Order: sequence, then structure tokens, then C-alpha cells
Amino acid sequence: MNDGIDEGAVAFVAPVKITDDDTGLSLMQKCMSKGFPLVLHCLRQAINGLDIPKIVQDESKFRCYRTKDALEPYFYWQERTARDIFNFVRAADYGPIKCPTYTPTLCFGQVCVELKTKDVELLNITTSRGTAGEVLGAGDDGVLIKCAGGGILQIKSGQLVVNRGGKNSKTQTVKGMDLVNALEIEEGSILHDTPGSESRHEQDVFFAKEQEAPKRSIVPTPTTYDAPSLAFEKDEEDLIAHIEEYHNRLYPILRSISGPGSRETHKILSELLPLKTFEIPSGTQVFDWTIPPEWVCREAYIIDPAGKRICDIKDHKLHILNYSMPFRGKLSLAELQKHLSSIEEMPNAIPYITSYYSRRWGFCLSHKQRMQLVEGTYEVVIDSELKENGSLTLSEVLLPGQTDKEIFISAYTCHPQMCNDSLSGTIVAAFLYRQLAQRPIEERKYSYRFCFIPESIGAIAYLYLRGEAMKRNVIAGYVLTTIGDSGMFSYKRSRMVSSIADVAVEKYLQSYRGPVNPTGRKKGFVYDFWPCGSDERQYCSPGYNLPVGCLSRSFYSLFKEYHTSQDNMSLVTSPQLAESVAFVLGVCKTVENLDLSESLPTVPIPRTPFQQTHPLASARFVSRVPHGEPQLGPRGMYYNVGSGLKNPSKRIDGIMWILAYATGNHTLSEISAMSFRHRDQFGQHNIFSGYEFQACTVEELGIIVKELENANMIQQI
Repeated sequence: MNDGIDEGAVAFVAPVKITDDDTGLSLMQKCMSKGFPLVLHCLRQAINGLDIPKIVQDESKFRCYRTKDALEPYFYWQERTARDIFNFVRAADYGPIKCPTYTPTLCFGQVCVELKTKDVELLNITTSRGTAGEVLGAGDDGVLIKCAGGGILQIKSGQLVVNRGGKNSKTQTVKGMDLVNALEIEEGSILHDTPGSESRHEQDVFFAKEQEAPKRSIVPTPTTYDAPSLAFEKDEEDLIAHIEEYHNRLYPILRSISGPGSRETHKILSELLPLKTFEIPSGTQVFDWTIPPEWVCREAYIIDPAGKRICDIKDHKLHILNYSMPFRGKLSLAELQKHLSSIEEMPNAIPYITSYYSRRWGFCLSHKQRMQLVEGTYEVVIDSELKENGSLTLSEVLLPGQTDKEIFISAYTCHPQMCNDSLSGTIVAAFLYRQLAQRPIEERKYSYRFCFIPESIGAIAYLYLRGEAMKRNVIAGYVLTTIGDSGMFSYKRSRMVSSIADVAVEKYLQSYRGPVNPTGRKKGFVYDFWPCGSDERQYCSPGYNLPVGCLSRSFYSLFKEYHTSQDNMSLVTSPQLAESVAFVLGVCKTVENLDLSESLPTVPIPRTPFQQTHPLASARFVSRVPHGEPQLGPRGMYYNVGSGLKNPSKRIDGIMWILAYATGNHTLSEISAMSFRHRDQFGQHNIFSGYEFQACTVEELGIIVKELENANMIQQI
């Protein structure tokens, strides 16, 4: 015998006739009445020592619905015939008992109605009128819907789901015209295969509202600047000139997530806009993270055997491993090579490497220079310091509008001596503020919140300080990064998929005309959310689920100069930055002009396969660490010792996929489908395979969830 259900050979068979009156419950009763005598007969055969037949099954001729094969409860009108949908409803009808696998659910917009067999009638007619999913009639007899193949299904009644996804979710019976009115449906309406994205994300929104951040007292130390000294730009020529000036000043600074370079950057920005800057002490706990020691690097260089200085940060700030610990000493070439980084495929580029949370020292150099190093003794000097009594620098400014509702703009100020990633975002944000501030408050429907922070840890710290207020007030937000090159504008959606922020960008992209797109033929790339990238992954984490996407030109890893010294001022020009300022300003105006009384267009959530055989395919999980990206290192989650997933990179990507969608609203099958959709969307444009966020099968995610459960990071519901 096999352990599984319907997996072994068949001993005895008794046919069961299925009629149109049968349901899942009645069919189970029929099978039990036929099957029990077969079991007794089989036992008698065994007791009497008689052979028991072994008839090999043709598994292609049957389908077994088990809990582990739970189907999506929604109707795929464009794929299924009226008979298929009718059977789909009947199979889940267990009378007064809830079906263990799925509850058939009819959706229109944000309204959902659960159905049983008594609510549905299969009409013995076909029609060429209309398209699959179209409502052909709506009145006292309910709703007539055309299905694939031309058949018609009549929905006479159902259970309207009230407060779907909330604590007090309940159902109420609706029939005939009450059903029509509840669905707000009419003849000619088109039903979608799944609920509108807003409906599907109600549970995500509910989860975020329930995840109130822990209260810990943090008293940031404020920094006071003089009032902005630069006069507003009068025209585009003026704007380009001012951008050029500040681009030149900010570019060469040795920035990091903390330290003097960060403070110098914020002080220069304060000449452009009235920043409120504050310092969070090193060692402060912010959610799952701790503010690291402040990094100060005074000088760093190597003296080669000929006495010549090489890898000097005075020549280029990328030469030093960012957050390198101090070191002085003499080494052989072989010993030195262990601390050097270069890119063989880009022999003239210096790579950008960091080590914020791992104590080591090192240098970066071009591969060409590395190949020219000769045997001998090298003297290494790294005069750096990791200050335990240091701090992290954050800045913000709020530009008031007619309401307290906010459009949020975020830029990061940590990358040294590179332009596109992401000094471009910082400059565009600063000059966007100046463009908005020139308008009278009567022309600003919403308030505007700007923050300038170090990437990742800065966004987490900012959420710690402002996150609860942002959940109440932010209606749309954008992270600005890699937005200064000559590429067409691109967008990464928020995790909400079709939030106000997402709809506004996609609408504006369709009509945008500018230097990069004078004819309007280019439409830009729009990508679905994935749980890696820039700070949108923090703002969209399950505990906040903010409507924040990411605006770029060429996304990170989609331009060859990414994270190298070739990301310089020849790649990013002042006119390109000025165009980006104008583009983001246009997006903000589009947000302000959206009619929020109308329902927003939706983007379908990737559909799960028709049937999944993995035991966890339909499993849903909630995060125990929902605020920002959890820190994996201290939990040992970066190591794959004991993991059944052999690919360590894919394992980390799988962890991030699961944690990003652990709100109880997404099955593992859906999460897997989203990962493959991202691979199809983004991977085809990716020129660096090492930066590709990998797709994971349900089987691979199933291995990972066990580790996350053992680490107390998620819980199955």
C-alpha cells in the first residue's frame, strides 16, 4: 500500500453515478455507501488468503480535490465553460459544513459573493452574443453570465461577504435584485477572473493596520541650519545651472550610511530646502535592527614596492571598502590580494563594495590595475574609526498643502562618488521640492513629505520614527533612484499593485513627452513589486504596506555602470536631471488630479496553477517580524547549513519573497507565481546575472518556510 491518497493500485471497483443534483457532500455519501462493502469484501479476501487484485489506475482520468490541492475560489470566466463552473460550485458544496479546500466566490470590483449549488443554475443554451465573463442580464432572477464556449450560467442568490478581511467579517443572503444591487452590476458589465486588486489587498491593508509598531523612546538630536540661501529657479536654464553647481559639489564626497560625509551632504542640501536634520545614536534598536557604529575614514591608501601610492581615496572614494575597519601593516602581494576587489569583465572600472555589518578591511581597484601589481612588499594604511558613540543622520521637510494627506518622496544619501546610484535621486528630490514650493498653497492639494536618509537602515529608522503617522497620511509615495541617466523613465509598483501612486505613474507615462521621449512612442517599463531593490521594500513591508513605488530611468543592474566608478558625471548630466525633476513634478500633478471618488484600475494578481500538488501550495502565513526588512544575519539565516535548498542565493531570495507577502492573504502558490512573473518582467532586461532576483517554485518555498517557522519569523494560519 502507498501512503498517499489515490496513489496505489485499485483492488475493487464500484461505479458511482454522478448527476446534476449531486454536490461534494452527496457524492461523498454515495462513495461511502458504495465503498464500505468493498472494504469488507477486501478484508474477507485477505482473511481467506485469496489474491487481492491490483488494477493500475489511469490517473489522467480523475482529479482528487484534497486540502493540499486547494483551488483558488474564483471563477475563470475566460477559460472555463458554464458546465465547468457549475461543477466547480457543486464540488465545494458540503451543505452546512464549510468545504475544506475552497469556497466558490463571485467577484465584481471590491464586492464578493460566496456561492453554493442552490444559488447557481446551468442553462441549457449557448450564445454568440458578448464575450466570456460578460453579464447578459441582471434583474429579479439574478445575473446571467456568459462563460467560455458560449454557455450561460444563472446566479440566482448567494452570501454577500461583509467587511471582507476584517475582524468582524460576516455574510448575509442576497437574492435576485438584491444580489444585482449588492454587486452594483448591470447588463454589459465584465466580470474578472479574480477580485479587483483593491479587494484582494484588503487583508494586506487590515494586517498593516493591526501591526502597531512597538513603542520605544527615541530622542533624536536635532541639527540647526541657516535658512536656504539659494534663490528659486526662474526658468529651465536657471534650473540646469543650479543642478550643475550642486551636482559638482556633492559628487566627490566620501559618503556612507553614517559619518562626516553624510553630514556634509545634508548640510549642502540645506542650502536648497529647509531641512530638519536629526541624529539617531549608534546602538539604538529600531525594530529588528541596531543603528551601527558611525564610520569615519580619514585616509586610506596602499604603497607599492616601488614606493608609489595606489588605491588612494584622494584619487577616488570607491577605492576603500566602505565601512572598512582600520588597518596598518606590510603584506606580501599574495596576502594583499585577499583584501582586494575588482571586476574582470569591466577591467577599467572600480567596483563599489560595502561591509556595514561585517568587520573587515579592504580596497577596490580596476582589474587592469590589479593585473599590473608586482611581487613585493606592500604597505597598507587605513586610518578609519568605528565610533560606538556615533550616530546616523536623517533629514526631512514637510511642505504643507490644503490637506494633511501627503505625497511622500524618499531619496538616499549614502553612496560615495557615483551619480546615477543615487546622487541623482537626492538632487532630483531637492529641486522637486523647490519647484513645488514656488506654487502657492492653494495649488497644492496635498502636503509633501521629503526625507533624505541612508539606504535600508535609514528607511527602517525613519519608519520607526514616523511610520504610524505615515500609515494614516501618505496616499502616494516614490523612492527616487537611478533617475539621472539618459534612459526612458521606468517604474516599480508598490506592493499594493494598483495604489494611487501606481495608477498616477502609469497614466502619466502614457502621455509623457520630453527630451527622452519627444514623439511619445516610448512608454517606459513598469514592473511589479519585488522584495528587493531600494527603500520601497521597507515602506511596503507587511507592517506598513504603504503606497510607495520606485521611480527610475534605468533601474539598478539594468545599466552596465551600476555600482562602479563608471557611474560618473559623463553618464548623468544636468539637463537629464532637470528633465527628471520635471517628470516627477508631472507625476505629482497627476496624483493631485486623480478623481479618488472613482474606482481605480486594477492589476490582476498572478493566478495559481489550476491544481497544485505540494502540501503547502495553498498555505498562508503571517509575519512575526513585519516592520521593515528583518535582519537575517544574527539569526543565522544567511547560512544554508541544514537547508534542503542547495542554491544559497535562491534561498535568500525565497526568504525575502515569503516575508514580503506574509500577511495571511497570499498562498505559497501565489507567491511563487509572483516570483516567476518578476523573472519574466525584469530578468529579460537584466545585464548582471548576479543581481537577478530569482524565481522560486512552490517546492522550494516549502523548504524555506520550515526554516522561517523554526526561526519564529512566520506563522502558518
